[in-house]
Amino acid sequence: MNANETGGAEAKRGRGISILLVIQLLIAAATVVVMVVVGQRIKPLIEQRRQLGEEITQLQSQREYLRSTLDSLSIRIDESLKKIEDRKFESAQVALTSAKEEVAQARATVPDTVRIPARIFIHIRGEYQREAAKKIGARLQAAGYLVPGIERLVDKGPEATELRFLRKAEQEEAMKIVGLLNKMGMQVKLADHSANYENAKNVRPGTYELWFAPGEFEQQFKKTATIVVNANTKITLSTSNRSPNIFATRIVMI
Repeated sequence: MNANETGGAEAKRGRGISILLVIQLLIAAATVVVMVVVGQRIKPLIEQRRQLGEEITQLQSQREYLRSTLDSLSIRIDESLKKIEDRKFESAQVALTSAKEEVAQARATVPDTVRIPARIFIHIRGEYQREAAKKIGARLQAAGYLVPGIERLVDKGPEATELRFLRKAEQEEAMKIVGLLNKMGMQVKLADHSANYENAKNVRPGTYELWFAPGEFEQQFKKTATIVVNANTKITLSTSNRSPNIFATRIVMI
């Protein structure tokens, strides 16, 4: 084998090694990208799971405390009854027997399962809707619902304000929420999204979404100012929180 052939073989081997290195680098880069994307998607799911675990733990603790208190009270009543029976205090015995029956009735009201309150996520289309969203969220919380937060979306969402339910079995509760919102002065449509989320494992039961339409609450936050030019003319300037730098002008001849 002459020198030219030897040099050519070494060059081929060098090119082959370079190609392998490039492929390995591409694979490593792709792996990093996949890990970052997966991590970003898993992070909110982990947070949801943590919040749900805290809610369940709190409710279970409340239930166990109530049961423990009732058990303790029942034992004390039994002990008092025994003492009274020994002393033949009939009137006190009747009173304690009645108290024991009341404890039994109270025990029957303790649920065997923990019911987690429904959650309602609010989505707004602009900052001009945030103040109204906070007030509505506070009224929903007062009605017994959880409102985790308010999310602002840009160029997304329905053209009419709607409440979305994500499971067929939750439609009845969604209708109650719509009725409550309508009593607040809103015009809310009911939207069925169960086809996309019926079996979704990353969405816990009892989750609803309130989506504001563009322009919702804009009128009530509009600001106006009137400038009197002279006895016969006045100029009205109006703007809103949605577009604070754009003015509408109205000139009135008096």
